[in-house]
Amino acid sequence: MRTFLETLSTPAIRVNFDPANLTMQGFNLDEALDHLLPYIVHTHAKDGLRDPGKWQERPLGQGDVPWTHYIARLKAANYTGAFTIEREEGEDPVSDVRDAIEFLRQF
Repeated sequence: MRTFLETLSTPAIRVNFDPANLTMQGFNLDEALDHLLPYIVHTHAKDGLRDPGKWQERPLGQGDVPWTHYIARLKAANYTGAFTIEREEGEDPVSDVRDAIEFLRQF
């Protein structure tokens, strides 16, 4: 993706980064960040368990996304974009979103 972005002659096309999707599908988060961090302008805030081939979304902070590390990488790159809380599954998504807000406030 970075190679493609570097071929464009406009700064208007950037990356909406979803660390949970990458993690749940078994991709290396740091490797993805190494390549895409300069292009990230938005990030999803959701979580999931690493189990390639099987979708296992979890409430924010209860999955395999290393949030402290991920946010530290974003901050080190002077990320100023939004964190959009996303909850697609679960018995009480409203409560999960409320908890996600509190989780993110620690950073």
